[in-house]
Amino acid sequence: DGEGIPVGILIQASLGHGYPLTPTPFTKYVGIKDGKEQPVHCPLDKDFNEHFMDVVRALAKEKPSALMLDDDFRMVMRPSSGCACKLHLDALEKKTGKKFTRDTLWQHINTHPHNDPITMAYLDTQRDALVYAVTNMRKAIDEVDPTIQGINCTSGDLCDFVVDTCKIFAGKGNP
Repeated sequence: DGEGIPVGILIQASLGHGYPLTPTPFTKYVGIKDGKEQPVHCPLDKDFNEHFMDVVRALAKEKPSALMLDDDFRMVMRPSSGCACKLHLDALEKKTGKKFTRDTLWQHINTHPHNDPITMAYLDTQRDALVYAVTNMRKAIDEVDPTIQGINCTSGDLCDFVVDTCKIFAGKGNP
């Protein structure tokens, strides 16, 4: 700041890049392709959201000009193509009225057209999870200073639903 250069903070990992995590009590991302629990947090987990809101508040108190989410803030564009944890399967059941296991959902997705209503509802659960988490993060920033610019570092096609999340994280009145 003394040199006239705005200083920001990169949130290098929010959900996680897939590297080993310190053990946490939060729901882990379960890959829809293989059912394996990943070292990534599920953004539908309420406790994870409350924890990460505390993290973002602490960062905002440092008075950065910007906070940037790194490209780990994504769901479908991972090797396992999305989360099928219990929270996501419950969200899908709520949307569709149909109960799926991870296996039956993966089979359905692979045997139906890409625009099938169940597949689209599944994708909606992935988007909804990111929107939920980023809305909570923005709320925490705004509690400290609503003028802090939020930025989402996207890696082109590697990040999903950025149209939905970038505007939220930017904050009201920010580009």
